[in-house]
Amino acid sequence: MLAKGKEQEEMEATAVKVTAIKDSLQKEEQMRQQLETESKKLAEKNDAMLKELQSNKNRSEEVAQRMNALTSAKVIINMVGKANAAGELKSSYRALAKTLTLARQALVSHSK
Repeated sequence: MLAKGKEQEEMEATAVKVTAIKDSLQKEEQMRQQLETESKKLAEKNDAMLKELQSNKNRSEEVAQRMNALTSAKVIINMVGKANAAGELKSSYRALAKTLTLARQALVSHSK
């Protein structure tokens, strides 16, 4: 009878350990799932940030191109002013008109 009682106690202790192990395993599985979900969210956020960075880089390049076109136009305007003083307004005006047209076309093509 004593042996049977001791055996029963050991079975109960083992059952408690098994239950604790099952609980621990379940908690670990939940934590793993949470980490996977969080990892996916972070990967998506990273992708979105990379796309935004590329978009900003493209806009920056477009702004630089526009600035170059405007700088060229300014140089030509200054040349026209000097040419006007020298009496060469007509040919300088044509050069200015041509350059501005080319700059405008470049801006339109880059906007598309």
